[in-house]
Amino acid sequence: MNSLFRSNLTKFGTFLVAGFVFTALPAYGKAGYAVVKRVVGQASYTSAAGGGALKEKMTLFQGSRITTGPGSYVDLDLGVNGDALRVEADSTVSLTMLTNRRVSNRRSVVNTQMNVTRGSVVANVVRKLSRSSRYNIRTPSGVAGIRGTCIQAGLSGTIALVGQVTFTPLAGGGVQIIIPGFVMTAGANQPVRAGVAQVRGVAQTAVQSTANAGTAQMVSTSVQAFATAVAAIATDAAAQSVANQPAQQQSQAIVEASQQAAEQIVPELISAIQQAANNAPPEIQQQVQTAVRAVQAQAQQVAMTVAAVAAGHTAANNGATPQQAQQIATQAAAQTQVQTPTATPTPGAPPTPGAPPPPPPPTPQQVVATIPQAVFTPPPPTAPNAPRVVVPPVEVIPPVPVDQNIVGPGAGPPPTPPPPPPPPPADPTGQPVITGILGGNRTANNPVAN
Repeated sequence: MNSLFRSNLTKFGTFLVAGFVFTALPAYGKAGYAVVKRVVGQASYTSAAGGGALKEKMTLFQGSRITTGPGSYVDLDLGVNGDALRVEADSTVSLTMLTNRRVSNRRSVVNTQMNVTRGSVVANVVRKLSRSSRYNIRTPSGVAGIRGTCIQAGLSGTIALVGQVTFTPLAGGGVQIIIPGFVMTAGANQPVRAGVAQVRGVAQTAVQSTANAGTAQMVSTSVQAFATAVAAIATDAAAQSVANQPAQQQSQAIVEASQQAAEQIVPELISAIQQAANNAPPEIQQQVQTAVRAVQAQAQQVAMTVAAVAAGHTAANNGATPQQAQQIATQAAAQTQVQTPTATPTPGAPPTPGAPPPPPPPTPQQVVATIPQAVFTPPPPTAPNAPRVVVPPVEVIPPVPVDQNIVGPGAGPPPTPPPPPPPPPADPTGQPVITGILGGNRTANNPVAN
């Protein structure tokens, strides 16, 4: 009797333990990994299984340490654990945690942790992570937490390009929020505004890394997000420089700065992708070339939209009403003309037979009609001493439609654009009137207030 009882108790205990293990394991998730997509220069790795020179198509797991030499870099595809990651020159980075767990058909919980002990990394998380996910980059000065973000993090500091970054200094002092266009330098007490050139450099690096590691649609989305962020940062800086000037100088500065920024950053990003395409290894050559064609076909539309969003958002931040911001955005878009860089053919790559020519650039009305109204809603007041948010959230930026004639990742028919907005009222001379933007009345041909 006792032996039978003990036997049943043992079986029951075994069942409980097995059930606990079965239910507990999913909480930890399955092991993630990083695929090496591009190696330039000298790069090596160490792991529990050994080490050696890094080569393209290799797979790295949790616990791997990556080291790059002078003038070298490595592009990794983290997949569901965080998309594109570049380990920059003279850097040492450890992948301390890579796990993921699918909780539904459309949502996963990931845990990505890395430790940068030398140099820096550029991370571009295109697919925003769930609230329960963790993506932390540890540096000697603190830990940067990201979710749907593009940042550069390293020994010298952490800079945000798209999305907000939480930064926890290891020396204490509380969590800091780094907004787009700001940098938390090593040893600093709070973020400061980054230089426009510094932000542009991060954007070029990130889009090139994404071209090597991601799909064509990821690249298209990143180009518009990065260009919008850079243009908004540059336009806000221009507006700050004329903050004490009359209203006509302020409005003119906003229009010109957004136009110039869009005309500069869009070709720069396209050139960065072209460089990636010209030097891509054979296994990713097609996907990178597809990304180049997709972005080139939409370059004018992207530039006009970028200029409009940057101008409208900056105007709203400087006191314009949503209607006034929409009107100044229209003016900025109408004045923007981008020169698309000519692609350099890849040596040995035959031209695509029957490739359709890129579509003609859309009219200003088509572009402005795609600008979300939420961009021009005046932001809520910020707390004292808090930096102003000058970049619109990534979520409100419409993705760049990919030409339906392009064959490759991310291809598909473009969405139907919404109807154009109604024209502004006309003055006695027959010209549309733009009223009240930063004070005064303006016409479509004269954006400066009278």
